[in-house]
Amino acid sequence: MKKSCIRFFTMLTVVSIVFTGCKDDSNPFTGLRLSATKMIVDPDASTDITATYIVEDAADNSVQITFSISGDTSGGAYFGTAGTKTETVASGGKTTLTMGGKNSGYVTVTATCGETSAKMTLGTTVVISPDDVPIGYAGEGWTPFYDAEKVVTVSTKADLKTYAEKGGYTVYVDGMIDMSDGMLPSVNYDAAPSALDDFVNTNTGGTYTTYAAWKAAYGSVSTSTNDTGSGTSKSALYDTMRTLNSNYKKIIQLNIAAKTAIIGKGTGSGIKGAAIGVSKSHIVIRNLTIQDACDPFAHHETTSKGASDGFNAQFDNIGISGGNHVWIDHCTLEDTMRLVSASNGEKWQTYDGLCDITNTSSYVTVSNCILRNHDKTMLIGNGSSDINGGHITLTENYFFGCGQRLPLATYAEMHIFNNYYDGSGGFYSNSYCISGRYATYTIIAENNNFRSVASPFASSSSGSSGMCYVSGNSGGSGDLSTSSIKPFTVPYEYMLLSAEEVPAAVEKYTGAGKVSVK
Repeated sequence: MKKSCIRFFTMLTVVSIVFTGCKDDSNPFTGLRLSATKMIVDPDASTDITATYIVEDAADNSVQITFSISGDTSGGAYFGTAGTKTETVASGGKTTLTMGGKNSGYVTVTATCGETSAKMTLGTTVVISPDDVPIGYAGEGWTPFYDAEKVVTVSTKADLKTYAEKGGYTVYVDGMIDMSDGMLPSVNYDAAPSALDDFVNTNTGGTYTTYAAWKAAYGSVSTSTNDTGSGTSKSALYDTMRTLNSNYKKIIQLNIAAKTAIIGKGTGSGIKGAAIGVSKSHIVIRNLTIQDACDPFAHHETTSKGASDGFNAQFDNIGISGGNHVWIDHCTLEDTMRLVSASNGEKWQTYDGLCDITNTSSYVTVSNCILRNHDKTMLIGNGSSDINGGHITLTENYFFGCGQRLPLATYAEMHIFNNYYDGSGGFYSNSYCISGRYATYTIIAENNNFRSVASPFASSSSGSSGMCYVSGNSGGSGDLSTSSIKPFTVPYEYMLLSAEEVPAAVEKYTGAGKVSVK
């Protein structure tokens, strides 16, 4: 019988067990078994790890097993006493591992017995603190700005805008703040709240007294009145749309000033109906549920080939345009309203990007976030003229029910690792995950997990000749041109979970309201 090496990993709240060894179809297991009392450990706290050498399913406690710390981003983990990086115990014995003092850190422990070895990765409990330094590219060249004298808690739109747009503040959001002033339409966009009806009535001079009346009229336009992007007036309906769109954006726009942190105070804190703009430096957005950057007055557009592309929104949940040193962490970014059709049968798409990063933005990290139920989810660079050149990190994010652009990279240097892509449900069928277009994007994609997606890696219709290095991913490949050589050197320290470990870790700890806030 042919032998095969096996590795089983189970992440539990109390105990985790790793088996590494070899077996065949008829012989019992021989190899190493590791178990830990906790896989998620507070900074500076400890967990016990037990190692047993198994021979034909029976413990052999006559041999010695050596533990070593083979990777550490927790800030100084050790066995037993401070500074101890290796320890040897008898099979069946245990060692005590103490984590370093950093949040969001990982420690990989390797146990060795003869020629057999096993690895276990443990993480520190994330406690969001206002003075945390970002992980990934956002932390490179980071200048701390936290000032205990400039900390406020807000629960209203007016206060959020005041302090987010001042600069220098740490702003805690308490509860869900509606930036639309109660104008978000219903799921089918026809039954609108009275506030949206009043807005339409006022901004059209009474020509349309309700949003439904406006949508029915504008939704029936032909391709001859499309917005071509030139700004040329095509019809009275088009002129009215531009007025409605512009005036609505003034209500929902939230522009974040430099050196500002916006943090959800607890479970259920967030922002809905906003177009959040980031064009400054040193900005932190953490532990927030951010929903429905809805554009009720979407542009009627054509494709580059002149065919109709339906009605498309102009607002992003988070639009990073020219921003640098930006950290989006432990947030839930999502749509709650589905795609519907206009009067003429074309798509009525009232969402643009979920988190777009364009126009020379750089040193951006999106980590531990849920990105859910969105079509064109994340665009990095927005065209052949956008020489983005950005340095972007995506890590431990959960993409669920997203159609495409996870991300779509243009002129960027991207490190994409330990993300979970799940196309098994949600609003949209997946068409692809990671893609690039034009010539100068470079991607390192490591240890990501792809489940029920159409294509983990796909070439853009615009053409792509950049470089994508892939390693350790699970769930398929695709037609994006890949390389076995890393196109750049990642400048920061990081540790990798195996692709098989990613779903359990991400589902448990990713998104808003999953971790404590200091």
